[in-house]
Amino acid sequence: MNLNVNINYRRVILFIFLAINFLNLCRGYFVHHLGLYPDNVNFYLFYAGILLIPVLMIFYHNLGAGIKFLGNTIGVMYVFFILFSLFLFVMGLFKGNPITFWLIDSASYFVFICFIFIGTSRVFWDDLMIVGIPILIAAIIVNAITVTIFIPTYHVQETNTFELTSAARMARSILAYETQWALSLWSIFLLTAYKRKGFSFLWIIISVVLLFMLQILFQKRSPSVRIVFFIATFLFIIPLYLKSDSLKKLVKKRKRFLYAGIAVGVLLVANTLNVELIVNQFESLMDRLGGNAGNITGSYDKGFLGVFTSDNERLIEVFQMFEDFNMIDFFIGKSYGGFYREHFVFFVDKTTTHIGIFNIFLKGGLIYFITYFAIVLIPLLYHKFHKNSMLTIACFYYIILTTLFQLVEGWFYYASNAFECIVYAAAIGCLTSNVINHLNPKLKAA
Repeated sequence: MNLNVNINYRRVILFIFLAINFLNLCRGYFVHHLGLYPDNVNFYLFYAGILLIPVLMIFYHNLGAGIKFLGNTIGVMYVFFILFSLFLFVMGLFKGNPITFWLIDSASYFVFICFIFIGTSRVFWDDLMIVGIPILIAAIIVNAITVTIFIPTYHVQETNTFELTSAARMARSILAYETQWALSLWSIFLLTAYKRKGFSFLWIIISVVLLFMLQILFQKRSPSVRIVFFIATFLFIIPLYLKSDSLKKLVKKRKRFLYAGIAVGVLLVANTLNVELIVNQFESLMDRLGGNAGNITGSYDKGFLGVFTSDNERLIEVFQMFEDFNMIDFFIGKSYGGFYREHFVFFVDKTTTHIGIFNIFLKGGLIYFITYFAIVLIPLLYHKFHKNSMLTIACFYYIILTTLFQLVEGWFYYASNAFECIVYAAAIGCLTSNVINHLNPKLKAA
């Protein structure tokens, strides 16, 4: 019997790429807890994913503005950013920076640059919205399991989170703390959710509820606030752009699924965790938001605003980074694989900063820092060009919110937060391509 099966190889490759990163992000469960395969397999998975990126670029580069925008005035920044990245790549080797650090930095910025170009393709985004849903569902299932797994410590011997009712902070003792990054597609999916079918919409909402509950359980201040900002944008800002009567009806219809998704998500969490534990952890989170640092630094003198002052250990970390700079480092950084000496808590060499925006400064100095943020921020200045498409609206607010929280959160390394790395870069490419297509009507994206 002859079966005519049309295989979309482009989507298959993208799905394999996402699945590889899903396995890598959930290695704490699949490798260390279940022991399904040796840990060194993740090393090969990590670089197999990187090797697939040129294949993805072949599939997608002709479907959008792609490399064409390099000839544009805005594109000059990208040319310089790429060339300077190559310089940092070579200098990292020349300086003899630790090879492990150098490989992680090189891989992360390579992926970041490539996905800026991949993100110029509208077809890429269409494919991501389709093949990303099974990945998100798998991430929900894994995290619903790992949130129940407690890693015993010297003072807590329980192995099931359901048995705990403590208000003490125990984030790193819960296995979901390692696997939560597999849910990182949630943010861009949420901002585009109004045009989703009911099934996909429901899973997106469940992922948001689950992730928010995880942040409460981990007593994470910034991630909790960030999720609230994304939810508020989804509920109150995105609908302002949906002008037609049919879209307004769609918003009302989707809000029914919103309530259903919240209910299912809450039941999912309540079924696996002790409600008393969640309440106690929430109260402790509110205490942390009120100024209690929740660690050896005690409390901030200015309450929550203390996270933006020198009371905050993250800012102290940045000061130490600059103390470790010489004059040349200030302008061109310490190159890929570069590090500084942290002498506040652990007295170790650190390759990144907890405040993400300064990670760029660490690697490439003031020159890299200015170029990077020019690439990120200039497309945002053309807001009027981004109002007519759900995708560009979503990317616009996604970049604003994600960049804003880089003031208090770490940068998204490919090894530790692959999905955020590729989506952030692709969103920059999407908006930049849209701006150039409006400024140069002869260039048309697919």
